[in-house]
Amino acid sequence: MTDTNFSHSPGVGEDGGEGGGGSEISPAKEDHFLQLVLRVTVDSKMGAGTGAASHLQLHYLKSYAEELLREGKRLRLARSELETILIKRVQDAARDGDPNLFKFFSDSFHRANDEVYSKGLPASQRASAVQAVQRELVNYAVLLLSCPELFELGDPPPYKMLETQLTQFLEMGCPQSFFSRLIDGVLSQEGTDGGGEQCLSRWFGPVVSNLCDHLNLHSMTEYKSPAFNALKFLSSQKPTARLLAESQLLLPTFHRRFPATKPGFFYQENSLLGRLLSASLLDGPTLKKGEESLAMKYFASNHALTIQHLQTTVQTLRHDEQSLEDAFVQIVKNLCRGGYACRQRVLRWFAEVLSSNELRAKMGHVLRITQQQAAESLDPMHSMLLKVQGQTTYGFALNTFWAILGLVEPIRIDKLNDICYFYAMRSDQVSNQILGDLKKDAKLGNDASVAAIKPFCDLSNQAPLTSESKFPTEVFWLALKALRVLFNPCMGEFTRILHKFQTLHDEGISPVSPEYRFLVAEIMAWRTVVLHPRFCALYWHFLHLALSWLLRAVYCFNLDGSPNTQQESILAKQQNRFSTLVLHTCPPPLQQESQRKTRGSTSSLSSPSHRNSNRQGGERETSSPSSGAEATNPMTSPSSSSPSGSSSASSSSSPSSRNETKKTSSAQSEPVTVPPQFAALPSAFVEDIFTSIRRMLELQSVYLSVRSTQGFEQPPVACMDVELVASACIAVMMASDFFRNVHMRCDGACKTLYFMVVTEGLRGRLEDVPVVQDHLVRALTEVFIASERGSYYDRITFRIPIVDLFQKLLVIDEFKQALHTLGSTNPEKFINMIHLLLNDVSALVDQAMSALTEIRKRQLEGRDHDEEPSTNQQNAGGRTGSSGEGGEGAGAGGSGETAGGRGEDRRETSNESRADSSEEDEDDDDDTGASLEGNSQLRRETWSRLESTTRDLCSLGFNACSLFALYAKECGSVGVCLPLCIVMHACRRVYNKELKYSTSGSDDSRLLFRSSSRTPLSSTEGMCNIQCAVNNMEKYNFKPKNWLMKVLESYVYLLQADPEDGALLVGEILKDGRYFQKDTVNKAYRIAKREGLMNAKLLEKFQELVKMLAEGKDEEVEIDYDDFPAEYLDPIMADVMTDPVRLPTSNNVMDRKHIERHLMSEPSDPFNRMPLTKEELIPLPELRAEIAAFIASKKGK
Repeated sequence: MTDTNFSHSPGVGEDGGEGGGGSEISPAKEDHFLQLVLRVTVDSKMGAGTGAASHLQLHYLKSYAEELLREGKRLRLARSELETILIKRVQDAARDGDPNLFKFFSDSFHRANDEVYSKGLPASQRASAVQAVQRELVNYAVLLLSCPELFELGDPPPYKMLETQLTQFLEMGCPQSFFSRLIDGVLSQEGTDGGGEQCLSRWFGPVVSNLCDHLNLHSMTEYKSPAFNALKFLSSQKPTARLLAESQLLLPTFHRRFPATKPGFFYQENSLLGRLLSASLLDGPTLKKGEESLAMKYFASNHALTIQHLQTTVQTLRHDEQSLEDAFVQIVKNLCRGGYACRQRVLRWFAEVLSSNELRAKMGHVLRITQQQAAESLDPMHSMLLKVQGQTTYGFALNTFWAILGLVEPIRIDKLNDICYFYAMRSDQVSNQILGDLKKDAKLGNDASVAAIKPFCDLSNQAPLTSESKFPTEVFWLALKALRVLFNPCMGEFTRILHKFQTLHDEGISPVSPEYRFLVAEIMAWRTVVLHPRFCALYWHFLHLALSWLLRAVYCFNLDGSPNTQQESILAKQQNRFSTLVLHTCPPPLQQESQRKTRGSTSSLSSPSHRNSNRQGGERETSSPSSGAEATNPMTSPSSSSPSGSSSASSSSSPSSRNETKKTSSAQSEPVTVPPQFAALPSAFVEDIFTSIRRMLELQSVYLSVRSTQGFEQPPVACMDVELVASACIAVMMASDFFRNVHMRCDGACKTLYFMVVTEGLRGRLEDVPVVQDHLVRALTEVFIASERGSYYDRITFRIPIVDLFQKLLVIDEFKQALHTLGSTNPEKFINMIHLLLNDVSALVDQAMSALTEIRKRQLEGRDHDEEPSTNQQNAGGRTGSSGEGGEGAGAGGSGETAGGRGEDRRETSNESRADSSEEDEDDDDDTGASLEGNSQLRRETWSRLESTTRDLCSLGFNACSLFALYAKECGSVGVCLPLCIVMHACRRVYNKELKYSTSGSDDSRLLFRSSSRTPLSSTEGMCNIQCAVNNMEKYNFKPKNWLMKVLESYVYLLQADPEDGALLVGEILKDGRYFQKDTVNKAYRIAKREGLMNAKLLEKFQELVKMLAEGKDEEVEIDYDDFPAEYLDPIMADVMTDPVRLPTSNNVMDRKHIERHLMSEPSDPFNRMPLTKEELIPLPELRAEIAAFIASKKGK
């Protein structure tokens, strides 16, 4: 409005004459236009602020006015003298320090284009006049940078002043149109100093450094600051974006303080991207002495603990956090658009930050397996350790992970084919830095499948290993690495802080104490970030991409790497819902085909002709005394008796050469079982995904625990695709040919499903998923059987969630039907599950008592607390703790060698123990080997680990009993023909042990539990002895009467399911008199009746069974088996064989029921550990007839 008034004022409009319609621009109008655009005048009256135009504050060009007077010219501004006018104005501005020189050019440039100022010019000349003035303004702005000597500002020119003014100009807000022309003009300069690129770097390099220095690293509103927005603006222009991506700004020179120091913390504080991303509520480690952290500032004030204050503060901070992340992601995208080299430097920056935090991920794994709950960030030495080790702060790690998720966000499910599966096989510098220790991780494929990867990649002209990688591939793999080294360790630290707070709260710490207020502030700061709806949504988007990408590798490719058109067509019809692939085909098609081939080859091996050839070969081998001696000795170790028949000289070769030979021969002999796309993936990333899901589910529990005070929040699992996550878990559990590591299937996928079931708000959604209803029961059965390959602690850890899941699901009709279907369609798998479950129950009783005995020992010795672990204890903890979340440590290898090795050690001990104990007490018959390792481990455990292990043993034992009772109740109605000779063998031992420990302690327990010298006869006396001995028995979940109740119920349910009204069940129980004692059965009935362990109907049924057993026992004829020839006795169990079979791999003879029970636990020959299946067993009908005739003759006598 003021400019318009000025344009019509008489002082300026004189000699205007024709107005705006003339074809020539009059000197008066030209003067008027330039005054309005440049805000200068040569009229001293107007420059002095007098007259009608005083409010415009026109600058009086005194030197130029004097020059005009000397030359006798009128005091008017003319376009022909624009060069002189601009130089004079720049000189005056430089002398006075105002206005900013670059702002003067920019403002003048935009005013020239404003019709308010140019409307006085003739219409025909207006556009050209405006463009000419704008062109001159840009040119002289360029000259001010490229040739400041022209303006005669001093000798030498004031470069520092110009740098400062250019910085201020960018911070004040630079119009893009003017700046774009300015940059183009600078780049078009040609000179002897390197041209425009050199000029641009000369001026904007220091400017960017100044802007970085102006950033406040401890302000959540820094994204609003002039410096931050100036950098964001510079990144939007390609030339300056390339300048921002220069190495000295993104990757400044790092001088190591110590050899092991990483550059992460240095880049956080000194690199361009690090300073842009540093603002965080968790900024404690970066504070200088005397500074207050943002967490304390916002959450520890006088009003911090009121609900209204918390809600307002959290909402405000979350808005600031999201705005910061959005701005940062936009800057990163702008930098990547600067060209391939810029993109690579940005990725290298992220890679350096991630690699600097690899040690934190490894230490998090150590903290978990040693069950240490000390929060690292609460340690007073934390700040110093960060600088020494080079790790970033937890706040910066979360910010970086959020930024990476923001880069992944544009990737959609339908574009998954753009993400390369072979990126981990690349060898360029950037991919090596991005992957870091993932490059060393084992691949998911076996040796043969991995060997087939590179030839497949070389088939294409655009081979993934040689062509330039795409940006979506790079950021996706970057996110996979960040999940491991940023997100999972951060969530682990948050969990430890919560544990610390809970501990202090339970100890009764005062809410007004400084420590309490500090912890509350820290927790609120963490929750503000990790429960941010945007953060959770980005996480689940990435996770769904990763799971879909993994399922695509499993289902959508053939063994040669070609697409599976059938699966892709199903996927296309279902709009890329990968859960439908699992629903229709589980396990995957390649595994089903492999199983069909295996069954075909097995049936051919078990044909009569093949059996005859084996029998002939076995007879020839038997004639050799030396081979027979070795074969019949189950105690012979693999090192002394090689299955392959190699000579002892071969054992003297070096271990490395043997390993190389084994690996080469394995790759040549093993078949290719998985597509190359799948085989190329590091196994650790699957574990990392499942670990992160469990971390988010734990976060859901934190949200639910305090949701009454946070109505403004949404649950962290609100964006979770339950169907996809559950489908991925089930696919991993079922696809044993793909995921061969038992840790990955049990401790990864199965435990994740367990967390989903026990998480409030997810169980109902999960139970309605068709994939879960159809396949979960079978998948749980598969992993329960597979978990037998784990070590002692692994089996406990793996099976606790499996058994608990069965108990929770089998009360629902859909899952009961799934169990019935499994029992009728796949009875062998079902029987194997029952066998292992009963083995667990029988072994866990002894193991739980051993653990309780160790606890009592320590209580008596005053060692019932954690001590500083010795080196041996630490090593033991490291060995036994590998059963956890394997994605955080080396235990996640795809080959499963670690788990397999431990399993073989355990099985060796178990087999040898069984061989030695054949004539020992019946109750300890099959459990010695299972307990030996546990007892030795228990003595080495810390107190907290011992208590945890005891609780696990007791919980798993009781739950396994309960599950077996549930199986007996549910599966009898479908007519499943259980092999009672196997079931009852274990069930009788369980029964005897349960009764024994329900009524009295064992020999060790009587000694260590301070019980009386006599064995108590009543269950009440026995329970009192145990409860009075170990303090707080309920703490360890030890309830022997409940265990006994479940065992007795199992007998009743089996009796009800007996199609022969109990005759079959009674016959199986009485087959082996060693496991039946009339007094024990009668005592069990009395205890059940007195203690009310069963309802009247079940008790009546059990009484009926007791009577049938008593009658059957009286009718049995006792036979003395001491006179039986050795060849009629089983070599391991030392009892008479009823169905002898020959083991083709070792040529030994065993009773079928014993070897089949062994094969359910371990599919190998117990004498030489060579692979063996029950179909390969060779029946010996002649020997069977001899044994039957011998028994008949004994009975006749």
